[in-house]
Amino acid sequence: AEHITLTLDEDGCMVFEQGKYIHHTPAYPVENPHVVGAGDTFISTFTLAQCCGASSAEAAELATAAATVAIRKTATAPCFLNELKAFFSTQDKYVSGAKELEELCQFYHQQGKNVVFTNGCFDILHSGHVSYLNQSKNYGDVLVVGLNNDDSIRRLKGSTRPINELADRIYVLSGLSSIDHIVPFGSAIDDTPSALIRAAKPDYYIKGGDYNLQNLPEAKVVEEVGGKVAFIPLVPDHSTTNMIKRINEDAKLAKVI
Repeated sequence: AEHITLTLDEDGCMVFEQGKYIHHTPAYPVENPHVVGAGDTFISTFTLAQCCGASSAEAAELATAAATVAIRKTATAPCFLNELKAFFSTQDKYVSGAKELEELCQFYHQQGKNVVFTNGCFDILHSGHVSYLNQSKNYGDVLVVGLNNDDSIRRLKGSTRPINELADRIYVLSGLSSIDHIVPFGSAIDDTPSALIRAAKPDYYIKGGDYNLQNLPEAKVVEEVGGKVAFIPLVPDHSTTNMIKRINEDAKLAKVI
């Protein structure tokens, strides 16, 4: 045969062309899979991908992902395009904006997972941030961090900030195992993460202990989407602003000496 695709259940699939092995796609682990219809989902996705110009290896990757989405459901069901897109987004921490976040969190909610949302500038990452994010993750299964973009930080904290640009802050936060996804936000019209909260519909919205329900503008939005607000005590004497002050004071002292 010119082309053979061999599905191997929990071992994924293998692709052969003109009698030669060319590719293996491993299966994604799924607890308690509902496997009825998995083969149909695989074949239809593989065929559609090839008709759209995908290589055999690319088609196998897409088909395996689609079948994984299907068998995670509690009954026989297809994999829809937005679910497939969301599946691949779960493999990447960066989320581009509210629309992608909405599709991603719908996917998590359908799986019965609790979504936790928090936000901040995270300009110079320190142990207080790490402790806060670790505790935030304990409230659910998936932690999404809204990250103020550079212009938003300048509006909130002045022209000398941020110290680290958005791309650098995303890169550093991506290294934390507690964080599942990072999404930038902020505009001249609205520097709050309200649009992201409406998109994510989090089960919990987390803020630091320096806030309360009275001075938190997002609290009403969280309530509207059916979520709860929780506050985590801050680590004493740990803040980016104080860190910058100490650095500036040390620099001035060094000049005097």
